[in-house]
Amino acid sequence: MHFRTVGPGHSSALRDLAAEEDLLDYDSGLVALDGNGVVTEAILWQDSSHPITDQRGRLLAALHGSPPESENAQALRALVEAACADLPDEITQLRADISAHEQAGVLGGLLAQAGFEEHNLVVRKLVTQQTHSPAELPPGAVFRMLDRDNEAEFAFALGCIRASIGQGLATEPVGEAEDGRIAEYTEAWLDGIDGEVLRSYVIEYERELVAHALVSMTPAERGAESEAMIVDVLVPDARQKGHGWSRLLTARIEHLVAQEGVRSLAATVAALRGVRPQALLDNLQRAGWWVDTVTVLKRC
Repeated sequence: MHFRTVGPGHSSALRDLAAEEDLLDYDSGLVALDGNGVVTEAILWQDSSHPITDQRGRLLAALHGSPPESENAQALRALVEAACADLPDEITQLRADISAHEQAGVLGGLLAQAGFEEHNLVVRKLVTQQTHSPAELPPGAVFRMLDRDNEAEFAFALGCIRASIGQGLATEPVGEAEDGRIAEYTEAWLDGIDGEVLRSYVIEYERELVAHALVSMTPAERGAESEAMIVDVLVPDARQKGHGWSRLLTARIEHLVAQEGVRSLAATVAALRGVRPQALLDNLQRAGWWVDTVTVLKRC
């Protein structure tokens, strides 16, 4: 088994291994060649700066075609180890987005051995227009779209998203400079709320907002079905936690987008400090969700 830096001559072989064409846009990488000079595995990477912290990170992508057999596992191990070694000084973290199937297999084990831990999970659910109507809200509670022009309501949404971004940053704790950038980033992002592609939903209870969700819609293209991503669901007031507001809000969004023709609904779940919120995931599984992809991080 031989290893080479990715070059133009490997494009065709990488295209055969890649599940998605955009993986070929990665900047650099390494390939493993068998005795006949055939590419069997590859690790590609792409460097970028975090939009809030400005810290430099490296996104890794492993290409191995079918699940690696035992004789190829050593090659994949060597590629992972090489990708984690001799990093530029400015790289502070490594990240990889892998499927739940990959995480349960050889690749997931190798990344864990190399010091990667879970950071975010994308859960997914298939929905149909026949989806059952959600449970009734308690008396005094209303589900509706955020009033974008209401200053107090927009501030509520900003606060929810700012809190979620702060929790999800890989660098802890969040300093004053990062907090200011979170505020700027969030406000610019939520300025894009148009009620169509980017939507903000709330539950109001006894004239107070208690829960917020940001939803990103992906219109259907080239015959594909529409998708929706629940970017975040948050109940910011500790006194309102434990009342099921998140579940009620999610169920209503699910029913609403299903009636609009959405067939695939996704959401993100944070694994703070590498720990899965297993109780939440169990509840989601009972409601028909499954873990689709996992983001793993290694701090350098």
